[in-house]
Amino acid sequence: MFAAYAAILDSVYHRSNYLERSISNEGDYERNALMERLTLMDNEDCYNQLRMGKDAFARLVNIIWGTGRLRNSAHSNVEEQVAKFLHIVGHNLRNRTMKFYFKCSSETVSHHFHQVLRAIISLDDVFLKQLDGLKCPQEIKDNTKF
Repeated sequence: MFAAYAAILDSVYHRSNYLERSISNEGDYERNALMERLTLMDNEDCYNQLRMGKDAFARLVNIIWGTGRLRNSAHSNVEEQVAKFLHIVGHNLRNRTMKFYFKCSSETVSHHFHQVLRAIISLDDVFLKQLDGLKCPQEIKDNTKF
């Protein structure tokens, strides 16, 4: 009787692992298909989805990847992580929505969002230039609002 019980538990365990692997593989396939559509679409569609042209998106990914602040993970590359971030910011989406599209957990979406956010914030010296205060346009000097 103990052997039969062990055999049943073993078959249930292997079946659940098989289902988890097949769901994971299905999610990987759908994420790859989505990223393929995002990268192969024309410039207007890319702008509508990511609020950024294809060339600008590719340059941003290269800059972020080049800093070393963002790396490929087991199931998601840097390009996908940046696309998730831009899609969330550009459309004011929630993690649950992105979880549905990218077939991953809300925790993963949140983790990728915060990693990309930290990587972009670390680029402040590249994209933001502080003025020294000596050069100020006349319309700003003369306006009381400023």
